[in-house]
Amino acid sequence: MQNCKFVRDGFFEKLNDAVRGLARTQSDEEKHEAPSAAVVDSQSVKSMPEANGNEVGIDGGKKVNGRKRNIAVDTMG
Repeated sequence: MQNCKFVRDGFFEKLNDAVRGLARTQSDEEKHEAPSAAVVDSQSVKSMPEANGNEVGIDGGKKVNGRKRNIAVDTMG
């Protein structure tokens, strides 16, 4: 996918920035275009040992075989 012109030109990043800015400024609350704070969370998800071969790991803290999902959201979710 790196050979795609849209990816090389950064089109999707620019589009995401523009849409996020519009969504934040058009909400009922008065928000700045760029978020000032974010919340980061993660979750360990069990998966089959043979699923996706090299993408399966272990969460050492919880001792869960599988994947770790991460999410970051601003104050608007």
